[in-house]
Amino acid sequence: MSVFKRFNSKRITSSHPAYAKARWWMYKRLNGKVFHQAIPEAVTKQEAELAERQIIKTTFNHNYGVADSTTTLASFIEAKYRPYVEQNNVNKGAKNLYIRLLLGHFKKRPLASISPQDCRDCRSKLQTRQNKRKKESELSPSSINRIMSTLSKILSLACEEGILDRNPMQYVKALPEPPPRRRLLNENKSKICGTN
Repeated sequence: MSVFKRFNSKRITSSHPAYAKARWWMYKRLNGKVFHQAIPEAVTKQEAELAERQIIKTTFNHNYGVADSTTTLASFIEAKYRPYVEQNNVNKGAKNLYIRLLLGHFKKRPLASISPQDCRDCRSKLQTRQNKRKKESELSPSSINRIMSTLSKILSLACEEGILDRNPMQYVKALPEPPPRRRLLNENKSKICGTN
């Protein structure tokens, strides 16, 4: 293992006076890629070596397409996407609705098992779903596109975390939306009326 303690930008040994308060580091060269980073959480050499093994295993899995098959969409949303929503101050009410609709389709599916066809099936299911406010009509294409863009963002975050190699939503086209309404002032100039 290639872990060591470093103090004032220099590698030190156990005889150094600052050894106890120095930070653990790792240096490893793997297939031309260099891993040289601090492991601030490690207190002992064993913890530093364990962290090094985990970093190398994650890189190996990513490079050779070994997906993390245990992470489900539901657990990833709770662990990563909800904090993202909180940090970026997006419309939480709408996002909670979109998440509920997506989980209704995907249940507890592992992220690695979601394919582009699964995403298209979800979109198709949303197209036939009844809107609660307008009982006689289906969800509008723009509403479905917003729900599917939420799924795309969740899967993009999974790619950034190294769980997925690529986002399956990149192969799914958005539904065509009608042009926006033109709004004009009426004679009273106090009300805005919409025209198509």
